[in-house]
Amino acid sequence: MIPAEASPFVGGGLVLPDRQGIEQLIVVLKATYDLLPDGRVVVADEQDPIVLGDELRGEPDKSSIARESELTPPKPLGTDVFLVGSAVAPRAGTRQMTVGLKLGAASKTALISGYRVWREGALGAASHTELAFGGLDKSAADASTWEGEPRNPVGRGFRAKASKAEWRETLLPNIEDPSSPVRSPSDRPAPIGFGPIGRHWMPRLQYAGTYDERWQQERMPLLPEDFDDRFHHAAPPDQIVLGHVRGGESVHVVGCTPQGTLAFTLPTLRPKATVETFLRSEQLDPRCDTVTVDADRAKLVMVFKGAVPLGRDLVMLEHIAFALEEHAS
Repeated sequence: MIPAEASPFVGGGLVLPDRQGIEQLIVVLKATYDLLPDGRVVVADEQDPIVLGDELRGEPDKSSIARESELTPPKPLGTDVFLVGSAVAPRAGTRQMTVGLKLGAASKTALISGYRVWREGALGAASHTELAFGGLDKSAADASTWEGEPRNPVGRGFRAKASKAEWRETLLPNIEDPSSPVRSPSDRPAPIGFGPIGRHWMPRLQYAGTYDERWQQERMPLLPEDFDDRFHHAAPPDQIVLGHVRGGESVHVVGCTPQGTLAFTLPTLRPKATVETFLRSEQLDPRCDTVTVDADRAKLVMVFKGAVPLGRDLVMLEHIAFALEEHAS
């Protein structure tokens, strides 16, 4: 990673080839803020480092992305919005509650339940009160009948059509869409969550392109011709603010703090980046690529990105500098 001058925030850059193999410099500025109880947003004394690669919650292929890599090309549609947090019950004995996130046009509510398993009762399958729907089912002897939930292969509650797994006492999802809760072991509702989508999960996977024999012979190591830049978006579609946030937007989080509601206004931060090579100087206006509300840590993280082709100037790159027009304090 190429260091940059970006006080008081963290800045840097990475050289990546575009789909035609031309070297481009990805410029990244990351700003971390403290969220105060009175609604103020102040620059954090300790700034989070740039995430160099996807960080998983557990084992590969068995866990989700906790924090996505921030050294990636700019996101084309707008700003990804993520919520990191834990459901905080409003009172003792709460069995179900809602968690919500709203930033501009991005709005989502999830139903959170405690530990639950399927049991057999007089009316058939019923759920006892207890993460998101999904998983893999390899219970059948015939491997050709194995199935997984392509939108969330690490979840719980999924059953293959030819499943041989015992449904009694199996775990149900703890996070559900309020409009589509699980009502029977055979249900397949859409998974719901507030974090990044895995690179090999749907719907993100559909934008990755085709890596077949033709690609190996004609394009490799370049991206396939049918690669879609929308692949760079890691947020669920309903958590993408189209057109990028500009600062000043209201943010509301429900159910993730002891107070019940976390409300604040996004800082207005308009970074300018200057890329200096021996032969030229390039000016960039990085856009807000990602907003993460970390309710557990009472932090707000904003990532800004821009890209500039370098070509033969790459070997003469001298430094990257950032100027901040204004920011919250």
